[in-house]
Amino acid sequence: MRLLAVLVLASCMLTGAAAAARLTPQIEDVAVEASAATATVTWKTSVPTRSRVVYGVGGLYLYTARESTPVTAHIVVLPDLAPSTTYAFEIVAPAATATGTVTTTAALPNRRFGVAGTHVTANGSLFFPVLSYYQCGASAAAAASLGINLFMQAPYTGCVPSNPNDFSSEPPPPSVSVLGDDYTDSGAGDAGCYLADEPDGLGIAPEQLPQLAPASNIG
Repeated sequence: MRLLAVLVLASCMLTGAAAAARLTPQIEDVAVEASAATATVTWKTSVPTRSRVVYGVGGLYLYTARESTPVTAHIVVLPDLAPSTTYAFEIVAPAATATGTVTTTAALPNRRFGVAGTHVTANGSLFFPVLSYYQCGASAAAAASLGINLFMQAPYTGCVPSNPNDFSSEPPPPSVSVLGDDYTDSGAGDAGCYLADEPDGLGIAPEQLPQLAPASNIG
């Protein structure tokens, strides 16, 4: 009888362990597709779960919302990503995780800018302008590497006095947009325009400025 009881107990333990294993999520078939501004992460779990994805550059600090209902086939979109950037991500399910990386594609050559509520958008994704005023062409790539994504003036100045309206030989980096000048023949840049408010911005030389009478001495 004692041997039978031991065998029954062992059988129950094995059965319980097998049931627990079946209830523990297993993350499988992880796949990622990326564009310039988003990434779509898909995966499967062995049991229905409500999962989420944590992601970021140099750390995991951005979170997607947890799925509203438990499912076994998961699709999560990571929005508002920077182009040509590698993100680390971690799929977080109850009692299970899976990690990976994804690199976004290069930015489109002609981005369409807009406004969504109080946010600036580029091709439908959030855009945080970091502006450089009168950026020189020779140092444009270095500025872009520091995070500058918007140059002022179209075409942006190459700091070459011989032909200040032709910088086709020094185009801005592909990650940078240009804010155009409505007062120049070149027209507005791809990110809109600005109104020049200084004489030199309008091409007015000092000798062309009105000569005002000397101010009278007051008391």
